[in-house]
Amino acid sequence: KVYLMNGDTACYEGCQAALTAITYRQGSRSSQEYFDKAIQLCPNLDYAWFEKAVPYLKRGDFVQWKLMIDQAVALNPVEHLGYRGWCRYQFLRDYEGAIRDLEALDSLNSWDIGYSQNGAYHLNVAKALCYRAIGKRDTAIQMIETQLVAENYDPMLYDYLHLGVMKLEKGDASGAVEALLAQIE
Repeated sequence: KVYLMNGDTACYEGCQAALTAITYRQGSRSSQEYFDKAIQLCPNLDYAWFEKAVPYLKRGDFVQWKLMIDQAVALNPVEHLGYRGWCRYQFLRDYEGAIRDLEALDSLNSWDIGYSQNGAYHLNVAKALCYRAIGKRDTAIQMIETQLVAENYDPMLYDYLHLGVMKLEKGDASGAVEALLAQIE
């Protein structure tokens, strides 16, 4: 209705098409066609770009996914950078790209950057895992330790496990044992 109040009937109709799209099975022809209609009517409707991209990721068509998710990120970076960064880490092993996305997200807001799409990791921990993957273990350890002491943060299921493994890889056996015992708790 905001679009109508602003006199933008095309984006209002695009939004309605996107709402129709989600009534169909995700990735189905009907769903994708309604998202196409939504994008045609309102090219800056980031929600439609995002939702149209998701089935491509799930099917493993990362090229098509990337083209569409990049549009969603360009239109609404705060909403979509965390998702794209997590997916770059989880599915593409594009560690540098994931770091860029998560750092960009962090620079755009002053609040917590949030959690991974599957809810198992804080995005700062995911970023740390990316640093580990590119050989910057000390940076990764520091990032996880910083996250673990952040105000109002409750450790996630694997935080101490990853920290313990990294400390063990670094040769810090006592630090590794301490982290792994915290993981058991």
